[in-house]
Amino acid sequence: MALASFCQSCGTAISPGTQFCPSCGQRVGASQPSSAMTSRAFPGPGTSPRPAGFWLRVVALIFDQLIIGVPALIATPFGNVFLETPFFGPYFLGVFVVWPWLYFAVMESSSKQATFGKRILGLVVTDSAYQRISFGKASVRHFGKLLAGAILGIGFLMVGITDRKQGLHDLMAGTLVIRKASM
Repeated sequence: MALASFCQSCGTAISPGTQFCPSCGQRVGASQPSSAMTSRAFPGPGTSPRPAGFWLRVVALIFDQLIIGVPALIATPFGNVFLETPFFGPYFLGVFVVWPWLYFAVMESSSKQATFGKRILGLVVTDSAYQRISFGKASVRHFGKLLAGAILGIGFLMVGITDRKQGLHDLMAGTLVIRKASM
């Protein structure tokens, strides 16, 4: 795998052959990291970021499930009132499908590249070139978790046995969960 270059202005990883930084628009020069690199996910040229292991990701998910679960818990008494009405379908979709999807997809495709649970533990989600993922890729990753869980959780257990610590959902979306350089 070819090493990514880095923008000298903002430290963003740049794909080989790219002439302008996708983050700041500066012309890409030599592949030396700037001081901005220390706060980014990338340790620098010539080194590979460390993948986040299974148990670290489980702890991050527990934090995220607490965040997702609070609105669902607050909304559930209201939903119970509507169990016998046609409102229940949209309520169920909103609280148990749309909210978790938007939480994970928006947070992981944001400039922080992580949900709150991942941020607490110093993890970020990247593509295979260690760059920020798109909302679409984050959505594929999120819904891939349904398949990973549907096959008796084997898709999640793959994190513990694959070289780059990727679950089935990561493989489907072409993503990696890595530790920040400061960890």
